[in-house]
Amino acid sequence: MHEARSHLLKTWSLLLLTLSPVFLAATFQTRYWVNIPISDEWDAPGIALLHYFQDRLTWQDLFAQHNEARLVVPRLIHIAMATVVPWDVRQGMVLTFLSACLSSVAVFFFLRRRRSEAARPLLFCWLVVNFLLFAPSQYENFLCGFIFEIYLPFLCLFGSIAINLSTIRFPLKVGICSLLALVASYSFGHGLLLWLIGLPIAVRSEYTNRPLKWSLAAWYLLYLLFAICAIALYFVGYRHPPVAPHPASIKQAPQIVDFLVVWLGGVLRSACVNPRFAGTLVGLTFLAAVAWSVHYIRRNTERVKAYYPWLALAMFSLGAGSLTAISRVNLGTDLVFNTSYNLFSGVRYNVTAVFVYISLVGLLFNLYLDHLPSGRVWKNQFVLATAVCTTLFIVAWIYMLAEERQRVVLFKENRERARTAIKWITALPNNREISLAYPYVEGFWQRVVDMNRYGVISMRLASEKLRQAISRPPSTDTLEAGHLDLLVPHPNGQYRIAGWARNPRQNRPVQYIVLGWQTRDDSFHPFTALPTGHQRPDLSQVFKSKVMINAGFDESVDCSKVPAEAKMFKAWAVDFDQQQAFPLQGSLHLK
Repeated sequence: MHEARSHLLKTWSLLLLTLSPVFLAATFQTRYWVNIPISDEWDAPGIALLHYFQDRLTWQDLFAQHNEARLVVPRLIHIAMATVVPWDVRQGMVLTFLSACLSSVAVFFFLRRRRSEAARPLLFCWLVVNFLLFAPSQYENFLCGFIFEIYLPFLCLFGSIAINLSTIRFPLKVGICSLLALVASYSFGHGLLLWLIGLPIAVRSEYTNRPLKWSLAAWYLLYLLFAICAIALYFVGYRHPPVAPHPASIKQAPQIVDFLVVWLGGVLRSACVNPRFAGTLVGLTFLAAVAWSVHYIRRNTERVKAYYPWLALAMFSLGAGSLTAISRVNLGTDLVFNTSYNLFSGVRYNVTAVFVYISLVGLLFNLYLDHLPSGRVWKNQFVLATAVCTTLFIVAWIYMLAEERQRVVLFKENRERARTAIKWITALPNNREISLAYPYVEGFWQRVVDMNRYGVISMRLASEKLRQAISRPPSTDTLEAGHLDLLVPHPNGQYRIAGWARNPRQNRPVQYIVLGWQTRDDSFHPFTALPTGHQRPDLSQVFKSKVMINAGFDESVDCSKVPAEAKMFKAWAVDFDQQQAFPLQGSLHLK
């Protein structure tokens, strides 16, 4: 009885540990997410949503090419959600998180097919899978609203695998697998691979029965016809994206291999883990596991079904990585896998790479169970190798978590500054920080205004009255609304600017200050908005108000484009809720 309780306690403890990275990732996501579309999101699904709300959505909008992909399914999902609530990119973040959860459940389902042979090894493998799917290297992906699009083809793959492992009639398999491949194809570019890898598989009794062979051939021919039509439609009107480099040639095989190595290593990347080293180690282990599995299946054909999910996942994920390598390697591997906070970084490629790791876990799990009867010596060697790899993985995971805890703070600050620039876009249409949200600044303000007018986005923008107010030179002799305190130059045209600002009528902090430069003829040119929120305990004491502790501002501002005739910086304190502006005392002289 005591032994049974102890076994149950260990099992439940392992289960809780298995779910812990899921809860940790959810905590990071909800703490650091910001509702602001970034870069491509303004185009897809942004344009389709705008046209939907303007009652002029067309099939061309739905099937429009975006980079190399046809994002029909994601656009339809966004439109369906927008009929209920305004577009909020956090909806996409939730879908991304749910997609990772569904991937975890699907992997558990395939691992559990051998549940009668090993309960704890199964939970251990699922633990590793969850620590990969919800690793700190994925946190920034959980803070992007479009990443679920990359997951969709993998979810369709899991569906196809489940259908092929079932005993349902072959015509139904053809129909379901065709539908899943169609959804995958029009969700993201690598989804086209599912027509090959998700090929419906007949059960043995169907292809060994002579009268049924002709029927199977007819259904396979129909599946081929579906695939040809779907792929042909995909490439109707297809153009090479102008922002993308030319695809790699066969002569660039070494660069492609290097790209794939870095792509694999990115899942474990940190300041202490080199992606090329990690990618090489994982890649060699993966190739060895695949070769070992294929060799074992050739000698034990009855075990094909146990290995099929993991080999299919390995081919699909490696195929997705190869497509990325061919289409992006000419940008430069290190540039593609940059870890910048601005717009999108190479972190997004961790989504496809992590499934190579998961397929490796599944293959090793099956190899372990199938070779377990071989003897204690073999088992001990396998356990020792697993212990070493697990220890290295834990160390890498801890380093990733320590680094990501700092990165997500800066990531959120970056997104909040992008949101600030968009809120001020009607008053400051040439603000350079608009490029944090969208790279093509010129004329972009009109799209934001249209989206706001038609209810695509729910965001209060600066009014015309406020725009006129901040266009005048701020002038005051009192400290009523605040003060510009500090100007410290930094490299690359950056300046640290600090001070405090409040609404003197209500004795509370304002939300923003608008900074501008003034020339010798006293003309004033506002160029950016900075948020308050920097804690100043001294202000709370001076103004006898607890809320005034957040009236400070202390930001780094890019002033590299400020012209030479600029004499000084001045600023307005802006209560954005009330759309009121108050002049700040003080000026920061540039020369």
